[in-house]
Amino acid sequence: MTRPLLPAMLGAAGAVGALVFLVAAALLQVLRPDINALSGYASGFANGPYGPAFSAGAVIHGLGNIALAMGLALILGAARAAVWGSLLLGLAGWGIVLAGLFPTDPTGAAPTLTGIIHLTVVAASFPIEFAGLLLLARAFGASESWRAFAGPTRWLAWLGGASLLWLLTAVALRSWAGLAERAALLTFMAWELWASLRLALASTPRTDGKSGMAVFALALTPLAFGLNFAWEYAQCRAFFVHGELPVTAAAMRIATLGDLALTGLAYLGVAALARSWRWPLETWTARVWTGLLGLALVASVGIELNALATGRWSYTAAAPRLPFTPVSLLPVVQLLMLFPLSFGLARLAAFALIRTTQNTETAP
Repeated sequence: MTRPLLPAMLGAAGAVGALVFLVAAALLQVLRPDINALSGYASGFANGPYGPAFSAGAVIHGLGNIALAMGLALILGAARAAVWGSLLLGLAGWGIVLAGLFPTDPTGAAPTLTGIIHLTVVAASFPIEFAGLLLLARAFGASESWRAFAGPTRWLAWLGGASLLWLLTAVALRSWAGLAERAALLTFMAWELWASLRLALASTPRTDGKSGMAVFALALTPLAFGLNFAWEYAQCRAFFVHGELPVTAAAMRIATLGDLALTGLAYLGVAALARSWRWPLETWTARVWTGLLGLALVASVGIELNALATGRWSYTAAAPRLPFTPVSLLPVVQLLMLFPLSFGLARLAAFALIRTTQNTETAP
């Protein structure tokens, strides 16, 4: 049996993501002496000179963690600790991506929605990743080929938890918060690098239904975000008049987060109708299609009517209308098209990843 290529590639992507962010942060610490390493948060590098380099590094780091999570889901199989650990690591990776896309507010500036989103996802990502690392260390202990790796990763995870506690204390006391944040980042990234290199160098896949759903969920998030962001960016300037937020790239990212939340609610709604949490990987029956398209129609029309009533946005004269309603046709078509497309592409991605892994596993 040859070493499977796909998990190794995903592990290599995880290592590259962590190293890119590590190098970017280290260089910026030298190039930006105005950000004090003891008291200034690393996210402050996103504002000022070389800010895009830090933001890009954060996005690449998050995508690397998502790749690592997908690789571990393929390798570790259906054990509960493996599935939930992979999902939590991937969710934290998505939080890092959002932290890069939504930079923090400059020091002393009035809070903005972009800055609030940054603080929220950062505050959530640290404990989510900590929980994921602990679960994955437990899953390593249950895997024959990863058992020797369990002890070191467990200790690294608890060291990360201790550094996270230090960070929370430092923030509350306003003392050495920057140093505590860097210690937490380095500890978590040490775990990520170790696991990524282990995955890249030695992998034995164990794929099945539960791990397939973990891979599906990790693929769905970036796919749904990318498709909806492209749609929002294409439609808003030409067809919408915003009453609260100007039409900027940041506003489009905020709108896309709402679309992502609706995608998650659509999954839950169809799961309830189909009575199966694995419905995306099963045959899409008439009940699934009815639920998916019905939820898209109800959600889009309801949100648009509420926005029109509250003045959050209106439409330009060029915007086509849904017959017999004041609602623009574009957001309705958006959910009717992108709900099935997002779930369908994530389904294909999950099947392709699992099939590639299984084919490599059985190769002579």
